[in-house]
Amino acid sequence: MKSPTGRPNKGTLQPPAQQPSRAATSDAPRAAAIRANRGVPAPAPAAQRTAAPRVERRMPGESSGPPTVLVIDDSDIAREEMRRLLSAAGLTVHTLASPIGATRAILDGNVDVVVIDVLMPGMRGDRLAALFRSNPRFKSLGVVLVSGEHPNELSRLLAETRASAVVQKSDLRQLVSAVQRVLKPRTSGTGNG
Repeated sequence: MKSPTGRPNKGTLQPPAQQPSRAATSDAPRAAAIRANRGVPAPAPAAQRTAAPRVERRMPGESSGPPTVLVIDDSDIAREEMRRLLSAAGLTVHTLASPIGATRAILDGNVDVVVIDVLMPGMRGDRLAALFRSNPRFKSLGVVLVSGEHPNELSRLLAETRASAVVQKSDLRQLVSAVQRVLKPRTSGTGNG
């Protein structure tokens, strides 16, 4: 709307024909800057895009290459230490900071063993382990619980969740041997669960 002087009135919207179009004022540079600050990669130009490689699906615990371990722990320090120890032992390691997305990560990553911290916000690790054990799709998945709990509590958790092993967080050096013990029946073909 225009005033009697011919100028737009302050505080009134211009008709759509007079507003600049979204295409005319591209937000692409701003969007790219926002993605860069969030660590989100900008999409590749259409000419550089390729089809995603097909991933051969197998059930958890069905090894066809180097063993793969998924570590789930909300503590960045503990998660990184477990990743470092397991990687140094020659295992392929994926990590998650929470149980959210664990099922997808196990299936997509062809995970053989999942290492779960017991005390996490949102869902306790022992409950997550019990869910994995009750799901037929994960019958051959190795489950190792990690916790700062008293050894008696760890024994109780092991029995209740039917986990493959438990490790005290204060002695993570035992994690590699626990994971290797869980993996041993898988590599000899007898299965474990």
